Amino acid sequence: MEDDKVMMDDNKVKMEDDKVMMDDNKVKMEDKVKMKEDNKVKMDDNKVKMEDGKVMMDDNKVKMEDGKVMMDDNKVKMEEDDKVMMEDNKVKMEDDKVMMDDNKVKMEDDKVMMEDNKVKMGTKLR
Repeated sequence: MEDDKVMMDDNKVKMEDDKVMMDDNKVKMEDKVKMKEDNKVKMDDNKVKMEDGKVMMDDNKVKMEDGKVMMDDNKVKMEEDDKVMMEDNKVKMEDDKVMMDDNKVKMEDDKVMMEDNKVKMGTKLR
């Protein structure tokens, strides 16, 4: 009977060991579930980061396009300014030509006046 009691006690210990092992396994499974959830959260975080990165890239693309538009605007402005300046210079050159022509006419008038004075003086001398 004592052998039976010892065997029963052994079985009881084994059952308790089995229970402990089952509890350990339960904890391990819970840890695995938690790890999976952590990994899912990490993956979701990475997905969000990637989307943020894409948004940032899109923002930069828009900024670059804005910069290009600004450069194009500046180019147009420079071309218009240059064209206006060239036209102003053309007008100025034409004004200078008119002034030169006016001076030429004035010089011819002076020459005629001098000849008139000469003729007058010649007439007086006689």
